[in-house]
Amino acid sequence: MNHGFSLLRFGFKKPVIAAIGMMVLFGLYVAWALPSGSIAQGIEITRGPYLHVTTSSALVCWEANVAHPGAVLYGITSDYGSIARTDQEVQGQCVRLTGLRAYTRYHYQVWGGEVALSSDASFKTLAGPEGKSIYFVAWGDNRTNHPIHKKLADLVEEAAPDFVINVGDLVESGRRMSDWEAFFDAERELLANAPLYPTLGNHELNDPLYFSLFTLPGNERWYSFDSGPAHFVTLDVVFSAYGPGSEQYAWLERDLRETTQPWKIVYIHFPPYSFTPSRGSVEAVRQLVPLFEKYGVALVFSGHNHHYQRNILNGVIYVVTGGGGAPLHPVGTSPWTAYAEETYHFLKISIEGNVLTGVGVRLDGSEFDPFTLKLNIPEQEQVQRSPTTAAVATPVAPETLAATGSIVTPVVPAPPTSPGAAVTPVVPQMPAVAGVVVIPATQSVPTLRSVPSMGLVEKWSCRRCHDPFRVNNRLLLAYGWDFHRSFIVGVGIAFGIIIFLGIIALVLVMVRRRLHLEPNRGTLDNA
Repeated sequence: MNHGFSLLRFGFKKPVIAAIGMMVLFGLYVAWALPSGSIAQGIEITRGPYLHVTTSSALVCWEANVAHPGAVLYGITSDYGSIARTDQEVQGQCVRLTGLRAYTRYHYQVWGGEVALSSDASFKTLAGPEGKSIYFVAWGDNRTNHPIHKKLADLVEEAAPDFVINVGDLVESGRRMSDWEAFFDAERELLANAPLYPTLGNHELNDPLYFSLFTLPGNERWYSFDSGPAHFVTLDVVFSAYGPGSEQYAWLERDLRETTQPWKIVYIHFPPYSFTPSRGSVEAVRQLVPLFEKYGVALVFSGHNHHYQRNILNGVIYVVTGGGGAPLHPVGTSPWTAYAEETYHFLKISIEGNVLTGVGVRLDGSEFDPFTLKLNIPEQEQVQRSPTTAAVATPVAPETLAATGSIVTPVVPAPPTSPGAAVTPVVPQMPAVAGVVVIPATQSVPTLRSVPSMGLVEKWSCRRCHDPFRVNNRLLLAYGWDFHRSFIVGVGIAFGIIIFLGIIALVLVMVRRRLHLEPNRGTLDNA
């Protein structure tokens, strides 16, 4: 009689079926959990298009699912009329458009070979030095909550700025391409129509991916550019030395000293002034403040803290705009606080000659904290000053502005309406720097606006994102899955492997047991 080692003979039908069932379920889980995608039919764009522009040129970049010859049709209207091509047939393409006019809107369309890869989009070139008007958006800390990130990005796109500056932490991890794909997907329409000028945040992790995805001026870590009457400077205060004696500090002083633009605007990731106890002012960044004050910097944008702050100190406005999607942080107050609000948001900034106006825009489209800044120099001199001539002004109180010929009515924000909002009387310091007269939106009382508590658990500390975030069903559905997808998939795969190995071990143990117990099987049974 043939005594084969059939698993069925040994009564292993149920364990085998269970093992096969677990593997099938595990395969279905992985198929459901991993990012979905369709099999490409022909050429299609997987990232972009997105832009980098100057006063006379534009760089249009995109990536497709297959290698292809790239081309861009462009012109003043959607009839185009001009074409620029690349010589290489690759997946990632960047096509440069040249001979453009300053501060002019151009339409364009991306092509791959003989196939149109995008619909019509448009951008505006930067304003030349003679320009007096520009309009841009500032925001940052987009990172994780992509449904909110996308909704804000759509609002920014609707606002149609000339360009966008981002104060860093564009993604959760600069080393994960999936995070960058989520970023570009959330901002697809915005980036196709508005050039982006980012700065490095700590979550970019100094990874080569950041530098491979963006083409920026200078060394790309710190750089500057002009648009109309404004000079923009961004610095790397996360991964590079920037204190006195460093290459970056010397570059910054030279750059601020030599610019001829009357408006000087700096944007960085870490805030030099803030009130947040756990993620407050990064005092090391204050090494740069003497240069800001010496050379008449009007505005310093930063992020890192996930809310909105407008602080006033020695004539410089320090705005924290970290409400682009990352989990929000509570607000507080300090001696330099003029306004603070815990809200997802971006900022719209307009410059008309020697007047700058700004306003925050919330997720629901409502506006908050309007403010106005004014350069106390004759408007006709703004584009004629030599690099060594500073705008000279005597700081004046808002109530005397009418006597100076600059009539501006200060805007007093409405009192907070959210439960738990706190108001603490604080008198912001009036400007003491020649060149900038600040008109605070609030003269004596800062407004703090906090969102109410959500869910049964107020805060849960997640080590992976090192931020407190609120837990409730709605937020977990919208935020938790998108953010923790890779973590959940990884844990699922690990558990799947453990269960599979456990089943194999169980089968082997049962085989060994059968060999010992069945008559005439195994040497131990005959001993």
